[in-house]
Amino acid sequence: GLPPALVVTAEFDPLHDEGVAYADALRAAGVPVEHLDVDGMVHIFFQLGPVSARAAATVSQIAATGRRLLTTGRLDGS
Repeated sequence: GLPPALVVTAEFDPLHDEGVAYADALRAAGVPVEHLDVDGMVHIFFQLGPVSARAAATVSQIAATGRRLLTTGRLDGS
């Protein structure tokens, strides 16, 4: 009975494996999940937008997915 979820993990995050396991557990429970695993990023990449174009673009992608979830309740954009 959980809503669709976006799970974001960063390659060099000490919590990476836990995030992957969480996304897998949600999926196994039948929850629609989009898992964005960001290669080459660290735990605090959300704060690195001013110095990393890739971090800024990824945060924008995450925000767009969040907006879609809040407005449509769906991950797939339809």
